[in-house]
Amino acid sequence: MLGIVGLKKCRLPQSLAEVFRRVGICKVPDDIAPAGIQYRLPEFPRVDFVHLSDVLNAYPDRAAFINTNTATAVAAISWMFIEWMHTRKPTILGLASGAIAGLVVITPAAGFVNIKGAIIMGVLGGIIPYFSVAAIKPKLGYDDSLDAFGIHGVAGTLGAILTGIFADPAINEAGRGLLYGNPGQLMTQLIAVGVTMLYVAVVTFIIFMLI
Repeated sequence: MLGIVGLKKCRLPQSLAEVFRRVGICKVPDDIAPAGIQYRLPEFPRVDFVHLSDVLNAYPDRAAFINTNTATAVAAISWMFIEWMHTRKPTILGLASGAIAGLVVITPAAGFVNIKGAIIMGVLGGIIPYFSVAAIKPKLGYDDSLDAFGIHGVAGTLGAILTGIFADPAINEAGRGLLYGNPGQLMTQLIAVGVTMLYVAVVTFIIFMLI
């Protein structure tokens, strides 16, 4: 949807306003009812930022909501700044691309990491996919006009791996990552990523041969 970002020669979308509208739709939680039906956001107690992690520990069902919003915002800003440093000019398109990358990177971890983990994942989710799109793609020369691999593929893989590092049992007892004494979870995540890559490669090859 977003196209090439951070390159001197790129085809920009016809309407940046339309890009932001679609990014806004992506940020809406999946369980919102169709248009016209009121959606009630989770209720939070009054709290300052310093004690936000304590709130998430006390209200684990709210963690996914806060983490998703936080990682998305941080990734958008980190993409914008790294693009600024790399090309000497930040762009609105880059900001939108970073937001999408942030959504993707936090998806597997939203209900498992604390706020600090979400911020770190957001920073990495803006930087690593940016260089995948702006540096690696031109060097390898592969055809990915919509940057499905550069943003979704790379950010999704990154998020799956980082979940094995930052999963906090205080947020969700079902997850305990490397930083909380469980290196086996990181290994599980790496195996899952490898199996997924193999599956995608085989199925893509079969579809290619059939077409």
